[in-house]
Amino acid sequence: MHPATIVGCGIALAALSLVFAAPPAASTAASPTASAAPSTAGPPPQAPLVQDPAALGHLALIVEGNVGLLAITHAVAKTDPWGGVPTGLKSDFELRLLGDDGVELLKVPVDLSPFETDPARIGGPVEVTGCQVRSSAIALIVNVPRLAGVRSYQFTRRGAPIGSTGAQRVAELLEERR
Repeated sequence: MHPATIVGCGIALAALSLVFAAPPAASTAASPTASAAPSTAGPPPQAPLVQDPAALGHLALIVEGNVGLLAITHAVAKTDPWGGVPTGLKSDFELRLLGDDGVELLKVPVDLSPFETDPARIGGPVEVTGCQVRSSAIALIVNVPRLAGVRSYQFTRRGAPIGSTGAQRVAELLEERR
């Protein structure tokens, strides 16, 4: 898609949001018939996706490795709230945020379905079927809430550890991005 098309779409969306988000005119809001009629200004407000008040934005963690060993190799702090786990996502793979003494603070399923997850095929050839590419080399972004008290990030498969990165290392990776 041409960059000018993308910019034009962005401007159009911004203009539409200003039009539809504008408050009603003072004369409409003050009229007795308008106040008696039910509001049709739009859908009711939704609850925020982040329900944990301890979340301080979120982290975009770049995860690399294979099904036998995963590690966080880069990290970027984001100020906007964590979007939560996608609805219905279930996986044998999880990223566990651990606090003091290994206490689990949060567990986030990790979708590795696009990758080859058979340990016997680690290092095997990349398989290409039509537009699908399957490789045992894993590289993806995992978003997690930024929580106080995290001491390590542990990857598991069916509960068994397959890699861990300490919170200190993640903090160093965050500093490298500045």
